Parts: sequence; C-alpha cells; structure tokens
Amino acid sequence: NTIAPYLSDGNNLAWVGNPVSYGKIIQIVGSDRQYGGAAGFMNAPADGGFGANRQLLQYPFHLSNKVDAIGARGKSLLFGAWNYMLYRESPSLQFLLDPYTRADYGQNRLLWFMRFDFQAGIDAAIGYFEHDLT
Repeated sequence: NTIAPYLSDGNNLAWVGNPVSYGKIIQIVGSDRQYGGAAGFMNAPADGGFGANRQLLQYPFHLSNKVDAIGARGKSLLFGAWNYMLYRESPSLQFLLDPYTRADYGQNRLLWFMRFDFQAGIDAAIGYFEHDLT
C-alpha cells in the first residue's frame, strides 16, 4: 500500500509487463474477475501512440521483455508513477573500430558504447507484483 500516495499523479501511472503475462491476464474471465473485454479495463480507445490500446484496470500497459514472465522468477508486473524514475548518462562515449567482422566485404564496422543508469527516485512510487511459483 506504499504506492497509494502516488496514485494521484495522473498521466505518469502505468503498468509494465512481459507480453506473455499480459496475454495470461486478459484471458482471466468470470463474474468477479473479468479483466479482458470489460469496458474500461483492457480496451482503451485506439487514439494512436505506443500502447494506446493496452490497458489494465484503466491504466496504460506497456510491454517489455526485460520484465519476467509469469512463472519465471516471481516478479512479473511493475506498476507505478514513472516520473519518479531517474535516468543518467555516463559522460563517456567509447568507439571501437572492428575490421574483422565484415572483412570479406572490405568493410569496417564502427561500434559505439555508452552507459546508462536508471534508479527509482522514490522507491515507494514504483512497485512490483510477486506470485507463487508453485
């Protein structure tokens, strides 16, 4: 319940989950638990934009393969106020000239590397859901 104070943050609230988890959730049906097909639960108006038609409990649902699927390790959904997620770029940019990979074609590859760091500014603003693996 630590996320409750942040639920008034409006447009910044969203779900992030694996496509497999999303598929399993929308298949849940019944009189008391109907997430798929119920008005306002999964079918938002298709007004464009990434993920515009995916919702869960009236919040946007964004897909990511970086989140575990249900049955993998136990943390299959993330929910929170994503404006509290901090982002930092490393000040260095590294280049590597690769003359070997495309040598058969007389080409060199130029690769670049940059570090990024993400951290929750307020830990309670973003939560995850655990489930039993048995």
